Amino acid sequence: MVEDVSDAGANADPYAMETPFDCFKRPDVLDTLRKHPSTQKHMLDTGFLERLEQLRTVDPKDQQKQANLTMNDPRIMQAMGVLQDWGLSFTEKELKHAESVGDIKKRDAVQVPDLQHAYQYATPSEAKDEGNRCFKEGHYTKALACYHRVRHLYSQMAEQGPDATEKVSFPPPDPALASTLASNAAATLLKLDRPAEALKEVDEAVRTAAPGQDLSKAHYRAAQAHEALAKKTVSDEKASPMWTAAVDAARAALTAAKAAQAQASEREGTASTAASGAVTHLQRELRRYKEAEKAAKAKAEAEVAQRARDSQASEKRGLGMQQKPAEKKSQSALISQPTIGYVRDIDLSTFATGWLSREVALVVHKWADGSIRVDSLVDQQSDIHASIKEKRGKRSLFFDLTLVLKWEGRSRLGRSKDSYGEMSGIIKMYNIGQDTKFELGGDKETSYMYELGLAPQYHSATEPWVAQVKSEAAEVFEVVSNLILDKFVPALEAKGALVK
Repeated sequence: MVEDVSDAGANADPYAMETPFDCFKRPDVLDTLRKHPSTQKHMLDTGFLERLEQLRTVDPKDQQKQANLTMNDPRIMQAMGVLQDWGLSFTEKELKHAESVGDIKKRDAVQVPDLQHAYQYATPSEAKDEGNRCFKEGHYTKALACYHRVRHLYSQMAEQGPDATEKVSFPPPDPALASTLASNAAATLLKLDRPAEALKEVDEAVRTAAPGQDLSKAHYRAAQAHEALAKKTVSDEKASPMWTAAVDAARAALTAAKAAQAQASEREGTASTAASGAVTHLQRELRRYKEAEKAAKAKAEAEVAQRARDSQASEKRGLGMQQKPAEKKSQSALISQPTIGYVRDIDLSTFATGWLSREVALVVHKWADGSIRVDSLVDQQSDIHASIKEKRGKRSLFFDLTLVLKWEGRSRLGRSKDSYGEMSGIIKMYNIGQDTKFELGGDKETSYMYELGLAPQYHSATEPWVAQVKSEAAEVFEVVSNLILDKFVPALEAKGALVK
């Protein structure tokens, strides 16, 4: 029997979905989202439209990717709700968080509500005045939209040809307007913390400047943009050229301001107070940028030098401490010779652990009012490795130590003559190896390091004897470091020499 399905087909939902993400493949998706009040405001944002296009073209079988594209963007989740007739809202805080962690592309500076505000103004002069007003009141996205509106109106005029002034209700633009608008847009973008975009507007301001136009503000905004970019850059080496660019832009701004001052003086017959003030301000700023550039170059050089030291340390770490070649086996050898291959590894870790456990327990640091002695090496928390590698008769010593030492201290400072306060703690010494050195305040990649540990009751204690013991405990680091250099390393070398 054949069923009549004509009615079912006629009433079938044209947007029936197999998965929740199929809604983004509907042919009317953009039109629907533009018309809905919840999503209309997103419909000019580059990142939002790119995400929609990704969802429309992604492999429908890859539901994991579809889920990531959807759930990482609150706006897309809201769009899914609109397309499936269920509601979802989110806060600006949630959207900013998604931007900050990289879940979504940084939103365009100007959004639909800003353009709706700007497009209320029918003439360039009205839009420009409103943009300046919004800027002064801190409504920077609306200000930027208004400057875009001015450009759009004059662009429409240009498209209408030479007779356009007869068709519109406003005069042709002033020759300096295009550059001024770009410079104002750059200032607005700096307020919005978008320095890279501000630099593009500065370039536009310079490109469109009328002959003799004062570009001091535009160049100064370029200096500010380079400064902002430098401060965002983690690497000092990469930030240094940005500070140099800031100096160059500030110098160009000062040169332009001096030229404007000279023109004003020639035109008015006296020095302009405003022009003189601008020159003074830019002279001060140029000095500040030069100082920042000098400091940045020093940091960059230090970063390069640090990288070189790290490279040398890594190379040295691979080479070890060169030892004398093993002598031929003799009657005096205390350790029998193992089978010798192309490469031989003589493990001295057990010997090193025993030696350090015994010797550090003898360490005592004394001063007039008290003393600190090392009680023991905490084996379970320490990490001790030592070996000699032999290749073709050449020997190298390697060791890598992390030592956790328990100490006890006493002091009578601030107490009666024979009354001592007593406390205990630990000291962790690390980064100790054949490729590092003992140097107080040294670099963490190439020097021994340490940390002190105290019981909680002593962290904020202010009694004089406690403060003195805490201060003197750091001296244990120096005493043990010298023990390693003066006795431990020679002991390892001597022990290795016994293996023939």
